[in-house]
Amino acid sequence: MLLLTQSLDNSCLFPSAQVHEIGHNLGLLHSNENGNPYEDQTGLMGYSYPSDDAPVMCFNNAKHWQLGWFQDKHVTVNPLQQSFWEGSLVGYVDYGNADTSSVILRVVGHNKEYFVGFNRISGINGGNAEAGGGNKITIQSRGSENGQSDLEAKLGVGDNFDIANFGSESTDVRIEVEWIDFDSNPPRARVSVKKLSCTSDSDCNDDSSCTTDTCNINTGACLHLPNGQCEKSFMQMTLLTDKYPQETSWSVIDNCNGDEIVMSGGGYTTQFSTIEESGDFPPSMYTFEIDDVYGDGICCGQGSGSFSLTYNDGIIASGGNFGSVSRTTWGSCGESALAPPVLSPSKSPTARPSALPSLSPCEISYDVHIQNGGSGSITWQIENHETLNIVATSASNIGYPSGYTIDESGCLQQDCYRFRIHDAAGNGLGSGSYTVEIEGQEIVTAGAFQFSQTTLFGTCKND
Repeated sequence: MLLLTQSLDNSCLFPSAQVHEIGHNLGLLHSNENGNPYEDQTGLMGYSYPSDDAPVMCFNNAKHWQLGWFQDKHVTVNPLQQSFWEGSLVGYVDYGNADTSSVILRVVGHNKEYFVGFNRISGINGGNAEAGGGNKITIQSRGSENGQSDLEAKLGVGDNFDIANFGSESTDVRIEVEWIDFDSNPPRARVSVKKLSCTSDSDCNDDSSCTTDTCNINTGACLHLPNGQCEKSFMQMTLLTDKYPQETSWSVIDNCNGDEIVMSGGGYTTQFSTIEESGDFPPSMYTFEIDDVYGDGICCGQGSGSFSLTYNDGIIASGGNFGSVSRTTWGSCGESALAPPVLSPSKSPTARPSALPSLSPCEISYDVHIQNGGSGSITWQIENHETLNIVATSASNIGYPSGYTIDESGCLQQDCYRFRIHDAAGNGLGSGSYTVEIEGQEIVTAGAFQFSQTTLFGTCKND
C-alpha cells in the first residue's frame, strides 16, 4: 500500500498527468488507439509520462475540435453530399500563420466522425510521443459527441485510409495524403477526401460486350473502354455551363470523312446548366474541341463549369480550366478508334465583349509533355506557391492510364508557381517521362519518382 501511495503521489507531480486530469475537468475523455485504452500518444488524453519537463505536446485532433480551439481554421466535409474534397492542412503549432489552410478537417456522414490533422513536430508539439506519427497526417475517430477517441491512421505522402461502407451507402470513402511540403512557410500537407464508387473491376461490369470494364482504385471511378468488338461506339458530351454560357462552343470532327462535324453545341443562354448530347459513331479518327470566347475556360473564376466527353463510357477528355481552347484527337483512319488521346490545347486568347472585365495578358506560357509508361493513372496541376490555389490542371481529372501521351499548354500571370505530377500507383512513369517547358525553356525532365514530384518555377523569392 505504501508503494502504491508513493506511486500515485509521484504521478501528481508530472505535468502530463496534471494536464490529463485538467482535460477531464474540461469534459475530455480518453484517447485510445485501435480500441486499446490510453494508447493514442499524439495527445495528453492518452498516456501520462514520468517526467517533470516532457513530453511537450497538447491534445489530439478530436479533442482540439471538441474544445473549439482553432475553430476559424476548421473545415467539415460530408462525402455523401460532396464526393470529392481537397485542401491544405497545417499543424496546430502553425495556427497563427495558417493563411487559407485549415488546422483540423472533420469528416461526417458515417456512424463515426473522423478528425484529420497535420501532426507537425515543432514548438509546443515538439515532443509529440506518438511513434511513427511525427510530421504525418493523423486521423482520430469518435463514435459519439464528446466521447472517447481512437487513433485510426498515421499517413505519409501517398498513403491513404479507407472507411468501408460509408454512411448509409455501400461505397467506401478514402482519405489520402497527396503531398507534404516542408519548404513552404508554414509547412503544409495536401489531403483529399473522395467517395469511391468502385473498389474492384467487378463493381464496374456494365454488361456490354463492347467495353472492357475496369476500376481505377485511386479515384474510385469506373472506366468502360471500347474493346474493338463493336462496329459503332456510343459518344456522349456532358457540359456544365458557367456564368457566361454564351461564350462556350464545342464540336467533334470526323477527320477521316472530310472533317465532317458529327456533334456540336453552342449558343447557350442558361447559366450553370447541364447539357448532354450523344450518338452512335463508327471507329475513326476524331478531334474534339471546346472553345471559350473570353479565354478563361469555364472553371473556376466565373463558376465551376466543366465538360466530359466519353466514347463507349471511356473518358476521352474532361476538365474546365483550359484557357481559350482545349483540343483532343484520338483514333485512326481505317482502324478501331481506340488509340490513346493526344491533347494539344491552343494557347491563343480571343477578346471578350467590352462590357465584361478585361483579361490579364499571358505573361508565362507553359507546356506539359507526358508519356505514361507506368501502371498508375497520371494527373498534374500547377499551384500558386504562396496561396496554394490551383491555377491549372490536367484535362482529365481522373487521370491518364498507362500508354497515354499528354501534351497540354496554357498561360499564367507572372508569379511564383509549383508544378506537381502525381502517379496513383506510386511507381512514377515507369519507362515513360515528362517534360515541363516555361517560355520554351525546359525546367524539368524526369520520369523516376514515386507518388508525386514537385518543381518550383516563375518569379519566386530567394528565401
